[in-house]
Amino acid sequence: MHSAKRPVILLTLAQLICILAIPLTLFIALVPAFLLYSFISQTPMLQTSTDTMSVLLFSGGQCLRDLAMGVCCFCAEMEAIGIFGRMKKASAFSERNSAALGRIAIALAAAGVVALLFGNSLVPFLLQGLPAVSPVVEHLLLPFMLLVIALMVRAVQILMRRALSMQTENDLTV
Repeated sequence: MHSAKRPVILLTLAQLICILAIPLTLFIALVPAFLLYSFISQTPMLQTSTDTMSVLLFSGGQCLRDLAMGVCCFCAEMEAIGIFGRMKKASAFSERNSAALGRIAIALAAAGVVALLFGNSLVPFLLQGLPAVSPVVEHLLLPFMLLVIALMVRAVQILMRRALSMQTENDLTV
């Protein structure tokens, strides 16, 4: 017979991994904004040339994109921490967990759409030093991964709703 401590330890480890992922997510989301700020503050006087303004607008757009993707991933991580905590208390099949899975799917899908529409800065960094990759693959890799994960989480949410209805039906039968 297996002890009941093992799932609790695994769920605590999963919570810890999510907690450790939060600073990484915030780092990836906020570093471009800090770099842009340091660039602006070190420039003695911004010229009003169209080149400088277009670079600043493009960089500002990238900072907003990274911030939006970071917020989406941060929300998904916080929801996952809550799910793992409720699962440790033996309430895995609950409406709260089902709703949290729905919010995780929405957050990951939103991050995928933002990455698809506005490009992604993380993939070229990760692929640095590897053999040349097609720009199309480079642009579609992160959005595709985020959208696939969002679909998988949505499928788990649907399964959880079905399990909830079966559990409620069984509780009424007993």
